[in-house]
Amino acid sequence: GLSEKARAQEFAARDGNIDFLKKNHADLMATYKKVRGELKARFAPDDKVCPSIDMEVALANCMDSEEFFHEMVAEYLKGDKTAELEKIFAAGDWNEYKILVHALKSTSQVIGAVDLSEKARAQEFAARDGNIDFIKKNHADLMATYKKVREELSRWAGD
Repeated sequence: GLSEKARAQEFAARDGNIDFLKKNHADLMATYKKVRGELKARFAPDDKVCPSIDMEVALANCMDSEEFFHEMVAEYLKGDKTAELEKIFAAGDWNEYKILVHALKSTSQVIGAVDLSEKARAQEFAARDGNIDFIKKNHADLMATYKKVREELSRWAGD
């Protein structure tokens, strides 16, 4: 299996056995890709149900663990920041807004919502730099994308 092959590569690297590493690297990577593909096929959100989720990113961030991915999605859905973000935005508290969109950026990246994560990142940097016009211009799009991701994941998770 994958873990045995990876362990053998680890020992060879530790022992400086370059010939073993070269000889077996392609096999290890082929096995890794096969296992990752099987994992993705088994528990990944359907692309039609969750087109906003990049499962390659999600799997990498969740240690290729089905359990961990499900846990992260459940926490993501439980931790809805919509009302808090809207309240802070309306109040014009840009420092607090920066903190909230930073958290949204990070948690979205973990579950593979790359587009949302990038939009949150842009808002975070705008808040950091005091670019309030950018924040105001792009806030509605950020929130619409966040809502879409949450709806997709809720359907997938059966919530």
